Amino acid sequence: MAGSYQLVGMLDSPFVRRVAVALELYDLGYENLPLRTVGDAAEFARYSPLKRAPTLVLPDGQTLVDSHLILAHLDEQVSVERRLTPSSAAPRLACRQVVGVAAGLADKAVSAFYEKNFHTPEQRNARLLERNRGQLADSLAWLEERAPAQWLFGSSPSHADIMVATAVRFAGDAVPDLLDLGLAPRVVAWCARLEALPVFVKTYLSFDPPK
Repeated sequence: MAGSYQLVGMLDSPFVRRVAVALELYDLGYENLPLRTVGDAAEFARYSPLKRAPTLVLPDGQTLVDSHLILAHLDEQVSVERRLTPSSAAPRLACRQVVGVAAGLADKAVSAFYEKNFHTPEQRNARLLERNRGQLADSLAWLEERAPAQWLFGSSPSHADIMVATAVRFAGDAVPDLLDLGLAPRVVAWCARLEALPVFVKTYLSFDPPK
């Protein structure tokens, strides 16, 4: 697709999906290259020396790695009024705080998943898994305290809303035994509102555990 972006990575990743949602909302044409960081490592290396998802290939062929940096770049491609990051200082800081915690929740779910699925029961680090469980619970409780009645800022979702939904969906699918969503009904309702949006339906890919 000439003149468009290429989003490298599987959409069951919360970080790949958050970029896809932003590309959709910004009306920036893109093609998803559904490569796995492990199973397709040789092919992935053509786009990223880290073989890290998401990687975004820009229309001119340059690449960016890391969803935070990718979205900072995409914000610069649209008008201030359309950006998914609030323009004023206080809401922008609040947005970044929520993104940080939600992204951390996703990271800890990834860590726990790999520990549980890439080691035999005898090899697993029980102390690490308990630490992950606590981090997931504390992050979820922090988000529950800040869950909005609709969206965090204004009349439409922000990068923070999007990160929460993609992170919680991934964690719930990948490590359901470590994340008790019953303790966070407001977060669950918040995520359900987002998952019902057409852009979330379009970018959803059911979790397919890496082998």
